[in-house]
Amino acid sequence: MEKSLAVLEHARRRVVLASYLTAADRPADAVKAIESVALTETGDAEVQRVYGVALMKTERPFDSSHALELSFNALTAALTDGEEEDEPSREQRKNMALNAGVGAYQAKKFPRAVRLFQASLDIDPEWGMAKTNLFAAQQAVVDSQEEEEEEEEEAPGPLHMKWKTAGGGGGVPDEESKPTDAVKDEADPTKVKWKKQRRPTWKAGIKTGLPAKKSEPVAPPSPVAAGQDGYKGTVYDLSELTGDALPSDVDKSRKEAYLSASQFEEVFGMEKEDFYKLPKWKQTNQRKAKSLF
Repeated sequence: MEKSLAVLEHARRRVVLASYLTAADRPADAVKAIESVALTETGDAEVQRVYGVALMKTERPFDSSHALELSFNALTAALTDGEEEDEPSREQRKNMALNAGVGAYQAKKFPRAVRLFQASLDIDPEWGMAKTNLFAAQQAVVDSQEEEEEEEEEAPGPLHMKWKTAGGGGGVPDEESKPTDAVKDEADPTKVKWKKQRRPTWKAGIKTGLPAKKSEPVAPPSPVAAGQDGYKGTVYDLSELTGDALPSDVDKSRKEAYLSASQFEEVFGMEKEDFYKLPKWKQTNQRKAKSLF
């Protein structure tokens, strides 16, 4: 018991010190102060919270996400069955899940971010920030999968791998590999080349928890609001944006944004807000088709 109390007291002192260092804009020192405790006290919600916040400020988003999720799990495990959760506890848990999701999103772990944002939304189904972040993470999952599909389509034909040969006999593939078929190696008939199996593309079924109508979920921020003329107060005609002499103040990566709202809809057949909800590769294809890339 004495040892347990000593460990607990040490952890509390480290929490106070790390919190002070983080508040003093010394997050790297805060991480050093609490890291040894955080790596052993994985079930301590407060230790993991302070550790996660310090990690986030040192730009270690994945580690921050992991620590904050541990804190969320500890808080959830501490809930008493059958008793209604009080408001401060709900606020703390939903914020912990949301911040853990932000870290996962920044680390480009989009499926993990979806799961954490959904956990936050499960606690407070009406929280607009959780809806916004969940929608953005879901779109990022879809975009990353579509980019993988494009890379698969543009890749060259099946690759071949040579496997170890046993004595003078035929090729023996590694036990962990699962090649689809074999072809003879013309340079050495005693060897066999095995076709490398392509990695299947995963299509995720994402549990949204959001209304089915497109107009109801909160979309991630777009570069230009719907109905807005031009970009950053500047409007150009399509002919000026597709000509050889491009105006000097135009951002070449989003020429279409400088169109007026009416001309944008006439050119693309949709409002600006709907355009920026499209996957990035579809936006690029649309720009190319309209000579705005």
